[in-house]
Amino acid sequence: MIENTVVTNQTNKITTKRDISEQNILEFHLLLSHGNWEDIFMEDDANTSFNTFLNIYLKMFHCCFIKKHTNCQAVSKPWLAKGIQTSSNRKRELYL
Repeated sequence: MIENTVVTNQTNKITTKRDISEQNILEFHLLLSHGNWEDIFMEDDANTSFNTFLNIYLKMFHCCFIKKHTNCQAVSKPWLAKGIQTSSNRKRELYL
């Protein structure tokens, strides 16, 4: 007699997420409002001006919204089609 059993595989997966909270958003707004933006307006070249802006903005962004690594256990669902699993994983990665 063969019983109908389903074995679930648990895999440990490390995910990276940014800590975007109300407190961090307020801190980000504060940094943006008090930032030194003069170098952008002093530049004649648009590309250089944009790169300067982007560097300042990203420095503030990374300072306020720190990446956090979490260890989550994903339970395998063999009844779920591979295409749906792949699509779901890709959507989840877009929001990180």
